[in-house]
Amino acid sequence: MSRRWYRHNTNMVFVGWDRALGQFLLTVAELCTRCGGFGEEPTTDNFCFACGGEGVRHDSNSLSSLGTTANLDDVAAELAKLNIAFPDYVRADLEEDKRTNVGELVHYYVQDPTQTSST
Repeated sequence: MSRRWYRHNTNMVFVGWDRALGQFLLTVAELCTRCGGFGEEPTTDNFCFACGGEGVRHDSNSLSSLGTTANLDDVAAELAKLNIAFPDYVRADLEEDKRTNVGELVHYYVQDPTQTSST
């Protein structure tokens, strides 16, 4: 499964292509307000007490009810409903994931889209 994520304001967007299901997945999580989603206490290297080092607001459920879909237009509509950007480069990468039926892929988009990291 491809797993791609990016930050948008106070949210983390997780989206990907599930090869076995032949579907796109979408999850939107609220970032921890104490650590800003970084998982560490603001002035130390200790795990954030509020989120337990996860970076996600404690008791946060996905803001999206979309789940899975075979259509990226559904993903775009759901993100628009939540007032969350769906960058063209993320959409293009997901289209490529579907076209190639990619297996394991993890990709985090940093704020500057010209500087991304993959594993």
